[in-house]
Amino acid sequence: MGELAPVYSTEKAVGIVLGTGNIGTRLTDNDSQKSLYLSRDGGLSWRSIAPGVYIYEIGDHGALIVIAKKNTPTDKI
Repeated sequence: MGELAPVYSTEKAVGIVLGTGNIGTRLTDNDSQKSLYLSRDGGLSWRSIAPGVYIYEIGDHGALIVIAKKNTPTDKI
């Protein structure tokens, strides 16, 4: 299986969690079926925010979330 960005949170952005995954009984190896998910309640509920596999960072106590396609050069955030 390809390496995924981990589920990520920071103590400075209480309740915000980002993670890569898919809907189903198990995690798929197919990156085209994965999405980036966001939780604003500490992982109790999740919302898909972007299809595909991303790298990400949380800043300014959760007021800023930066994502970029994994393994794809970009000049925009």
